[in-house]
Amino acid sequence: MKFGSVFILLAIVSCSFNARQETLLNKATISYINAFNEKEIMNHVASTHPNCVSFYKDQGDSIFKAKFNLKSDEKISQILQDPTIRSSKFDKKSIHVKYQIFLIENKLSDIAAEKIDLFAISDDEGETWFFMESKDYYNDEVFAQKYRLIRK
Repeated sequence: MKFGSVFILLAIVSCSFNARQETLLNKATISYINAFNEKEIMNHVASTHPNCVSFYKDQGDSIFKAKFNLKSDEKISQILQDPTIRSSKFDKKSIHVKYQIFLIENKLSDIAAEKIDLFAISDDEGETWFFMESKDYYNDEVFAQKYRLIRK
């Protein structure tokens, strides 16, 4: 793995997770970050929440391609780095985890970093995890308010 710092911050998980949930969340988060960073489009799409994938697919090819970095512009690259858990909520079988993570954008020689919120969502007590960005999590067309466990 190219980004060793992911392991350090992922090791710190809320004490309300059991060991299995923590392990599966860490593996899923590392897989999502690696898929995003390495432009493994199939893995990136597969680990994105199905509501999010359907929403962007319904918007048309160009929007779907833009969302999942299917552009061939090699002058611009983005990577995710250093996830930190900010909150987690449990409700029956659902678990929502809010990460704050750095999105680093490299445009030729100009490098910019911003913190974004990324959500990990499990609807089967932490067995499987899917991810979506804050703008999608709080978009009623993507993820209905009645299903959100974490408020703004």
